[in-house]
Amino acid sequence: MNRCLLVQLLALPVLFGSTLYACGLQRTSPSASHSIASNSESASGVSVAMSSQEEVSLDTFSPEELFQQGSGGCGMSLWRAGDDPRTDGMLFFNGLETGSNTTQATALIKLDGEFVRLQRTRASGEAFYGQAPVQIFRDASGEIQVEVMVKRGAAGEIESVGISKGLLRVKQQQHLVETAVVGDAGC
Repeated sequence: MNRCLLVQLLALPVLFGSTLYACGLQRTSPSASHSIASNSESASGVSVAMSSQEEVSLDTFSPEELFQQGSGGCGMSLWRAGDDPRTDGMLFFNGLETGSNTTQATALIKLDGEFVRLQRTRASGEAFYGQAPVQIFRDASGEIQVEVMVKRGAAGEIESVGISKGLLRVKQQQHLVETAVVGDAGC
């Protein structure tokens, strides 16, 4: 097994609150992201230092901004654990493709104030509302990869299911940002 992958798998449950440098990636956990953000003032997202000169910001967005992007409706919305999506915004949305092909739905995140469209490249686990417990997305350039790992919660109101906990992992070049998420999926 690849040693880098093994470090990532073994370290994930214990890393909350610290930063790990392994295999050329900077891994920042949710609470570390918040502490870094408080030092560099990110208005709507988690700001994470990537090197001495660079910084990337995983920003939140409102439902209105989502609809302005031509997205929204049925799908899965994720927001930072502990936040209220109505006031604090969302971090991730994966909408459903209309018609019979739901595997090529467009997902959205907002990095450095700009929306990034993503296509799902892999999914595993029992499907629910066009989603899966583990999904991997990439942008068109292949430079950004987003991994979504969620645990399905209780059924919600009107054709929906809660996401009781999860992890949103964004890889951009040699840098990795992780944050704990919750959310919902449905129509």
